[in-house]
Amino acid sequence: MPRTRLLLNALVLAAALPAQGLPELDGPYLAGFRRVTVPGLAGGNAAVTLLVHHPATSSGENAALDPRGAPYPLVVFGHGFSLQAGLYDSLYRHLATHGFVVAGIATEEGLFTGNLPRFVVDFAATVLGLRAAAQSPGSPLAGALAAEVRANAAGHSFGGAAAIVAAARHPELFASLSTFAATASSPQGIDVLAELRALRVPALHLGASQDSIVPSAQNLVPIHDATPGTSRLLEIGGGTHSAFHERWGPDRLVEAPGSISVAEQQRRIRRAWLPFLEWTLRADVARLEFLLGRTVSVDSGWTRRAVRYASPVLFASGVPAPGAAIALCPTGTPTATALSFVAFARGPGIPTPFGGFALDPGTTLPFADSPVLADGHALQPLLVPNDPALRGAAFEFQALVLEPGLPVRGALSPALTLRVP
Repeated sequence: MPRTRLLLNALVLAAALPAQGLPELDGPYLAGFRRVTVPGLAGGNAAVTLLVHHPATSSGENAALDPRGAPYPLVVFGHGFSLQAGLYDSLYRHLATHGFVVAGIATEEGLFTGNLPRFVVDFAATVLGLRAAAQSPGSPLAGALAAEVRANAAGHSFGGAAAIVAAARHPELFASLSTFAATASSPQGIDVLAELRALRVPALHLGASQDSIVPSAQNLVPIHDATPGTSRLLEIGGGTHSAFHERWGPDRLVEAPGSISVAEQQRRIRRAWLPFLEWTLRADVARLEFLLGRTVSVDSGWTRRAVRYASPVLFASGVPAPGAAIALCPTGTPTATALSFVAFARGPGIPTPFGGFALDPGTTLPFADSPVLADGHALQPLLVPNDPALRGAAFEFQALVLEPGLPVRGALSPALTLRVP
């Protein structure tokens, strides 16, 4: 039997998670920013001013776009009621260092004059306007975005409600949704929860346990419960409504400080948000441990956690050191069973009743089966041996998540590639 086949029969426990920094730390790019104005759409503002952060060749205002990683994913962010887009610039800058273009919408910023229906339309105008700017040779953002890029719709409080409605109404423009202490209701004629029930993209919902302006029980929890597909809820213990932006804003006048610092709340936002964006905009699951894995479920700093999956995902957890133990983590409901497979290569794609089987059938072996735990994923241990023959080798994994009962119901995850460093 060839040595490679023997290695598979030994469970191929040599796959190691690629080295990744903590999500809250800055990435490899410098961050530039500029003000951009794009045309509005009917029902919104006539012109939409944006504060755009992007990977750049130098730091600071009007820095040139760094073309090395282009086209980049896009995030469109809506500010809170009576707040300004620039209050969240530290979050924008962090994402830009990780290779995202982030557009903070600088409309509806007046004191007590924010209009939710207009703001929703401005979300759509932002995507369309930046798509056009990226295809214009004379634009400073030329080449920054793909022509049909779909963005993450994100926002805080009032802006979170606008992001919900925009993402639900425009799946052709938005690939995922991120909300920070979003309001579940609006006095301006939009039923936010009813709109949310039409959402067809994955969602991340963050809240704060000491939010006295938009309390979690009346907002964060109903929003997660009304999200029809994949939804991750996390509540920051000791956090507040006004600490979702690092810079001072008038909302800090109407609530007490939290029991954690603003810096700590910002760190937790970055820790959860970056893996979600990498997953939903880049199909990159390398940092999902920090959003979905055991790291989250044992961390008492998250005071509420909930998750629902429209379809399984497979990620890996652990430190990629030779001789260390890592784990495969197929996701599903706590009543499900996950069966994982390993192979040396991707295959041509084989249709099955559970979805497409993506591995090479000639080298595929069953790897492990295990129950999905209460926190929404299984743990399938992998021991990383210190075998020099495996250095540089890549292995492919895929999971089949089966629900109990008859008839048999289940779904295949996307394939996961792990490489020995």
